[in-house]
Amino acid sequence: MKKTLEEHQAEFEESFRKDSKEELTEHFNSNVRNKGWVSIRGAFSKALMNVFNDKGVDTSVVYDGTTIDCSRKVKLVNDKLVIDE
Repeated sequence: MKKTLEEHQAEFEESFRKDSKEELTEHFNSNVRNKGWVSIRGAFSKALMNVFNDKGVDTSVVYDGTTIDCSRKVKLVNDKLVIDE
């Protein structure tokens, strides 16, 4: 049976919860400037934002609660994502 996007997102979240904040940042950066868009990428990105937020990371530079900006790499500074110039 085919998995729903919600099931994929839940699996991503479960996997991400085991990762450090630095590893989550690496996951985000691996997705930067990826021109292709598929629904599974959305589930990946949303799961990543959920886990960042659950771990107390300020994601406001890339996530407004609705839209995720994957156009620039970030770095983690004092539990806050900032653009990596």
